[in-house]
Amino acid sequence: MKKIKILSLLFVCLSIFLSACGDDDTPVPVTVKTVLMYLVGDNDISNDIYNNIASVERGLSEVTSPGTFVIYWDGGNRKGEFPVPTLFKYEVDGKGSVSKREVIKTYSSQNSVSNEVIINVLKDVEAYCPAEKYSLILGSHATGWLPADYSKSRSFGDDNGAKIHIPDLSKALE
Repeated sequence: MKKIKILSLLFVCLSIFLSACGDDDTPVPVTVKTVLMYLVGDNDISNDIYNNIASVERGLSEVTSPGTFVIYWDGGNRKGEFPVPTLFKYEVDGKGSVSKREVIKTYSSQNSVSNEVIINVLKDVEAYCPAEKYSLILGSHATGWLPADYSKSRSFGDDNGAKIHIPDLSKALE
């Protein structure tokens, strides 16, 4: 009889404990956002695009929502700070605090405007910087609406002369 009372008491305590684990009073976590800035500067605007990194670094302290800012940089001829294509990030708290630059991954020399490379970089961003929402900023040469091989139109990027056709870019972003 004593064992039944102890087991009953244990059951009641366990029931109370488990019912207290509900998330009714738990605050909803802040939505995590990741912004990827994909910069292909293996061309004649390498220095101009590289300057965008410094501008971003200066502006991140003014961001008003927390999240992660990721930059993919393929600077080609600009071998100084990043001699190979590099993926790096900053954590932003939305209150003026920004983490130091953290290199996430470096890549061997590659065509940064090929579908395969774009898809792999996007997968790396998802793996290293998981988020509920993602945004993308593209930086390089870009043109209008005709096919890339047809004229100087409808393409993005210039990685040492290589370009990606806009519909192919769309497939990579799916």
